[in-house]
Amino acid sequence: MIRRFLYVLCIACLGAAPRQPGITAEKWLNRLTIRHGDQTHVILFFDTAQPRSREDHRALQEDVERLNKLARRSDVLVLGVMPEREEVARLFLTRYRPRFAIGVQSGSYRSFGVTRFPAVVVIKGETRQAIDDWNLVEQLLGPEPEGSEIPPEELTIEELQARIEKDGYSSNSPLDILRIRMEPEEFLQYCDQLEQKSPDKWPGNLHYQRHLADPRDPVKQPPTTPSIDARREARRNGTTKWREWKELLATKESWSNDEILELYLKHWGDAPENLVYRSDLAISLGETRRPSFAYPLLDMLEMEPDPGIRFDIAWAIQGVHEDDSDHLRRPEPEVIQRLEACLATEDNVRWARPTLESVLGYLREAAAESQTTP
Repeated sequence: MIRRFLYVLCIACLGAAPRQPGITAEKWLNRLTIRHGDQTHVILFFDTAQPRSREDHRALQEDVERLNKLARRSDVLVLGVMPEREEVARLFLTRYRPRFAIGVQSGSYRSFGVTRFPAVVVIKGETRQAIDDWNLVEQLLGPEPEGSEIPPEELTIEELQARIEKDGYSSNSPLDILRIRMEPEEFLQYCDQLEQKSPDKWPGNLHYQRHLADPRDPVKQPPTTPSIDARREARRNGTTKWREWKELLATKESWSNDEILELYLKHWGDAPENLVYRSDLAISLGETRRPSFAYPLLDMLEMEPDPGIRFDIAWAIQGVHEDDSDHLRRPEPEVIQRLEACLATEDNVRWARPTLESVLGYLREAAAESQTTP
């Protein structure tokens, strides 16, 4: 039986029954995530003032664990709603550790005509049915769809760590959730351990999440840059400069170093089209595999204000040193020296700095191998 201090409401097919009352709250805690294609919502209405005995608390814990299990399903979204204030809800989060969003100061139970606890109401399409047995809830939901991955918001700390270590840390979402859940010092240590295990991976997301968690870095960097935003917008809507750029690309093999720098400076400024142009210029130069282009790229790197474009330029410097078999050719000592000087002043932890570190590592290795090769 559902305990006397809660009821669960299952709402099927979000948006399919517009006449059904909605679930509202003054504020949502514990991350609210709406997944496209959800067919069933499971809403927990509860009042923490009612359980008083040890048995009551144990029963509430059991029901939260049931809901945590349901929340792992890709076809179910679990929400908790309570009429009490945020301070009370945070005590509930600490004690019972629900892995679903909690809405506070909600009067939604009135919209559904609920006059007493407990009550279980399942809505599928336009059909509403009151239930007083957890087994019937599970029967109504049916088996979990095969092949669906549990969203990271609904994983435990241990499960998040296992996914990160399996899939890597190129995706920001699991690391972001883990940072919120763990104590700062513990998270910083975990980031250091990850990097020690996989030193060859590009660690931009890892460094950025570590930076956000570190209390010694009071000023936090944004997750993106103006050039990255401009390129994203250009991919959606295009840019008036693409025709001009396409014509220029046809002649790029004959560009001189001075002409490259002139093109770059011609599109100076923070207008979105100029940002996209400078980024495309760097990427295209990297594809030429001409080591002489490293010098205008270094000139661009030393003056470029946008970290996203510095990211593109650094990879392009590695690209011009690659041969047709993707092996790196020996860079000139000046190239490494100037990259080292750029790294010494680079402060962007997500995009530019880890790229510079990676490119320098590859070029130093190429230089060392060329000295030992007979």
